[in-house]
Amino acid sequence: MVQGHTASDFKAALRTMLTRLYNLLSGLFPKNVQAFLVSLLAVLILPLAPLLAEFTIDGRIESQSWTATGVTFTAAIALASRNQLVLILGMVGAALLAFVYGIELTFSEMARRGHEIQPLDVSSYASLISARPAECVIGATAVVHVFERIGRHLIEGKAFLEL
Repeated sequence: MVQGHTASDFKAALRTMLTRLYNLLSGLFPKNVQAFLVSLLAVLILPLAPLLAEFTIDGRIESQSWTATGVTFTAAIALASRNQLVLILGMVGAALLAFVYGIELTFSEMARRGHEIQPLDVSSYASLISARPAECVIGATAVVHVFERIGRHLIEGKAFLEL
């Protein structure tokens, strides 16, 4: 946290920002559509912004960045879900990505120290790493979450935040 600012200052600023966005959209869309769009922005787009920043700066996104983001993104979406199956599958996905992240860090550290890294003979591990599991899990999580939000905001008419 920035020196001189408290958690309540941050909370107030976030609330102000979301309220302004809500007010901007209020004239363009019905309230349930507004809630849906704000939900997608706040829950899907903003958490992935660091990946966009890395791509903008470096022209690529490191595998470890995808995986670390996938762990936290998937766990957060799973914990926010009202569906128990989504919760369980999300936590399993996050745990698998945490395992992959550990493998990536280990290989990276071994290479940094000058150890020769032998290719894995087990084809299942090689296909796991080459299949880009983080991108797959992030994508699947986002799709499931969009459908959940369609139900919550567009069908049930629930607000994103109760201000």
